[in-house]
Parts: sequence; C-alpha cells; structure tokens
Amino acid sequence: HIGWRSTGDIDLLLREPGCIRRSHELAESCGFRRQSFVLGNERLMSRFIHHFEYRKGDLRLDLHWALRCHWSLHIDHDRVWRTAFALNAPRTETLVPSDEYALVLHLIGLLDDIQCGRGALRSVIDVYYLLRKVEGHWDWDAFFVARGEEGTERATVQALDLVLDFLSPEELPLLRNEVGRRRHLLRSRKLASPFELLGRGALSVNRKLWGLAAYEGSLASSIAWWGVSLPFRMAACSPLLQSLLSRS
Repeated sequence: HIGWRSTGDIDLLLREPGCIRRSHELAESCGFRRQSFVLGNERLMSRFIHHFEYRKGDLRLDLHWALRCHWSLHIDHDRVWRTAFALNAPRTETLVPSDEYALVLHLIGLLDDIQCGRGALRSVIDVYYLLRKVEGHWDWDAFFVARGEEGTERATVQALDLVLDFLSPEELPLLRNEVGRRRHLLRSRKLASPFELLGRGALSVNRKLWGLAAYEGSLASSIAWWGVSLPFRMAACSPLLQSLLSRS
C-alpha cells in the first residue's frame, strides 16, 4: 500500500532538461519556494547537480532534470522515458521509472548516501525487495551491458555486492553469480562487516573513498570532480547553507 512507505519528499523528473526555468516558474505559481541557492546561473548549476529543492509549508519537492550528474555517467534519459509506465495512485495517474531504472536509481543513490555519511539500512531493504521482484526473470547480461554503455556498471556492481553482503548466501543465487563474474570491477577492499558503511559519519574518509571508487575512470578523477562540484552541490542541497541564506 502506498501509505505504508514513509516519504520525505516528492521527486519529479523533467522530460526536457532545458525546461528548468519553466518548471521553476510553474513550481512558484503553485506556492513552492526554491530552497536551493543558485551559483552563477541555472545552466551552470545543471552541469554539476541533478536537481533543485523546493518547499511549500511541510511539503518538500525535488525537481530533477537527470537521474544523476557526474562526468563519467551517460544515462540514456530518452530510454528512461521510453520504458516508463503509468502508475495509478489515488485520484491521479503518473509515469514512473521502469523496474530497471528504479533499481539503477536506488543503487546509485545508495552509493551517494554512503559517501555523504547518510547510509541507511532502509535503502538496502528497498533494493532487496526490488531484487526479489525481478531476480528470477531478468536478463542480467543485458542489464549489465546497458549499464556499461551508460557508465554505471562499476557503480551498480559495487552497490549490489554490498547489498548481497547483508543477505544469507542462499538468497538471490542468480544475481550473486552475475555479480561474482564482475567482481574484477570492484576497486574497494572487502569489509569485515557491511554495517561499517551505514549510519551517520559525513567526515569518514573510508566511506567517501568507497563511494568515489565506484565511478568509472580513475579515483583521482572522481576526487577532482567531487572537489570542483562541491560548491554547487552544497548550494543546492546543504540544509545549513539554505537556512543561512533564507535568514539573509
């Protein structure tokens, strides 16, 4: 039931990335106020972040123009829309990502949360239930080929390997075999316990490097991207910075 799953905000994905300004105007016309601070201009920001945050009272809204933003990612957003399907929610119908891209989004989100010190067991459980739904009938070879074309193969393998570490060895055997065949992609050391990566710890160097190592290219290039994009990400998503700017 839709009411059984706690929700912190509403996420909307724009079909056309160039519609950021128009979407901002629509959000404001509905009473939402943008919480994200814009450095330079919206076009410059869109090169380093993938969404702006809005608020209307207690209601939070995230307007996305990409699933994720990183120099190494080439996610086929046209395919995201082609494979989307209609979901009937109370009193409305909306398009939602296919199981394939829902899984990709959850896996990349899990990596991001861990490197930012926000790794939560709930995120692992979300991925687990998605995997239980699709594991037996998916063409995993085709799935990973598509991820290789989009630059997300290493990231999805690393996140899946982590999720499998939380489970008993008997669970999800088909997927476990596919991940095992691609273990050469992993650049992070095997942890004594996967729980080392969960919980609060934004200043943990190990968690930061674990997450950054999941991107394609060298670790040095990922660190450089992280440093260059940091001011833009903080402007868009930092609650402390948003609070200070709103007071001023």
